[in-house]
Amino acid sequence: MKSSDDLFRLVKSLTSAEKGYFKKYTAKHVIGEKNDYIILFTILDKMDEWDEGLLKRRLEKSGFSHRISAVKNYLNKLILESLRAFHSESTVERELLEMLADISFLWRRNLRSQAKKLIARARTLAYQYEEWELALKILNWQLVGIEATALTAPVRQRLKEITEEKVKVINYIDNTEKYRDLNDAVALLNSRDGMSGREPSTELATILANPLLQSEETALTYSAKLSFYNAHVVAQNLYGNDVEAALYYARKRFEILQTRQDFVAEKPMVYIRGMQQYVQRCIFAGSFGEAEKALSEFEQTIHKLDNKLYEAARIEAFIMGTSMEVLFYLNSGKLEQGVERLGIWQKGIARYKKEIGLQMYRPVCFNICVMLVFLCKWEDALVWLNRSLEEQPDIRRDIVSAAKLLALVIHFELGNASLLEYTVRSTYRYLAKRERLGKPEQIVLRFLKKVSGVISKRELLIHFNQLRKELQTLSSAKDTTIMDLFDFPLWLESKTSGKSLTELFCAKLAAHSNSVSK
Repeated sequence: MKSSDDLFRLVKSLTSAEKGYFKKYTAKHVIGEKNDYIILFTILDKMDEWDEGLLKRRLEKSGFSHRISAVKNYLNKLILESLRAFHSESTVERELLEMLADISFLWRRNLRSQAKKLIARARTLAYQYEEWELALKILNWQLVGIEATALTAPVRQRLKEITEEKVKVINYIDNTEKYRDLNDAVALLNSRDGMSGREPSTELATILANPLLQSEETALTYSAKLSFYNAHVVAQNLYGNDVEAALYYARKRFEILQTRQDFVAEKPMVYIRGMQQYVQRCIFAGSFGEAEKALSEFEQTIHKLDNKLYEAARIEAFIMGTSMEVLFYLNSGKLEQGVERLGIWQKGIARYKKEIGLQMYRPVCFNICVMLVFLCKWEDALVWLNRSLEEQPDIRRDIVSAAKLLALVIHFELGNASLLEYTVRSTYRYLAKRERLGKPEQIVLRFLKKVSGVISKRELLIHFNQLRKELQTLSSAKDTTIMDLFDFPLWLESKTSGKSLTELFCAKLAAHSNSVSK
């Protein structure tokens, strides 16, 4: 009953206001003597999670289980109808489509003066929100209006102007789409590989060599400019170690977003993702004050928009907000404050897990794990680490690779020596197959295999010191990606210095913060 599952998810996606409107909207729709679809709606609404068996049992009691397919289809249709009606004025695109329909009706009734006034209003709105495809339709109506009049010299001049404007709008559409394609191409590589720390791949180098990505000046629209900077930010994530360059591109994108506050409510996903990128880059550059200010602004904006956000945007706001918070608490050293938020994060992640997607779910779970590791909460860390390794190992290979290595550290700390030997072998195979087996990875794996059977503290200390020296020789090399996601050398120092990992981590962050501020 896959269709029932889909219907359940549709019902659960509705806000309280949307549910209330649905009930009012459907009060006039009755099938026979009973509203069978309302009974089905109520059953699905009261279910906390999808349970096909429970649904079947309740439907049998309802008396219409023999025609459930028809009732499901009708309920799905009515929900979508009510949503369209409820949100009929909530998007500019919807408003423009209705205005175009009204223009057509007015023109057919020969009410051309009214139609022309509406055309002018629609054009202004379409240009303001860069609805270029609809703007093209509106310009065509302007041409229709001009062609219906006597072709005097001023009219011919106006006809020429509208025709030239159409060419310009078509160019806007083409330019915006080309930038969107470039941005999507970089995003696709990032979803597969994540951070590499290496030279750009042939695929990425080809994309970045595109003339359109050489200067913002070639981006002709607001949306194209956002795509331009987004592509560069994501590209930096793929190979760049230049945190200042990454912050520059993210900040420029944020500044562009700030110039168009009217777009925030209209296209919240663009705002949410832009803020996530900006905060993330602030954090990586050590600009925690800037990051905290942006986080506060994000929270306030989302709170203001809460009633206007559709479900996908609400989910996106949660996961991006959580991602930003986790990174902030982790990298600013405010670990205990982060742990205080753990219950809220866990509840939201559990609620939206199916909708979040591994591209965001994986790094959030991994970073929570790292936070718990630096607090030496090894068992809790293992729970979150296992979540980061769920399903499809080829999404965010950088996270999966680091998580598999970190799992070995956690098992070592928990004394799970029996698991280490097998896990080391499987991790080696995974990294080798995905071309993630660099020198640091080989060194760490060789070390963990060696110490899995060591009991003597003295012997362990010798091995830890040897590993530290080996990794230190790679400190200037580019091929150190595992160090970017988890500080293995710091863990080693905690083993050789007698100081706790938490103490060393906070001291290192404080020292880094002081150096950045000077």
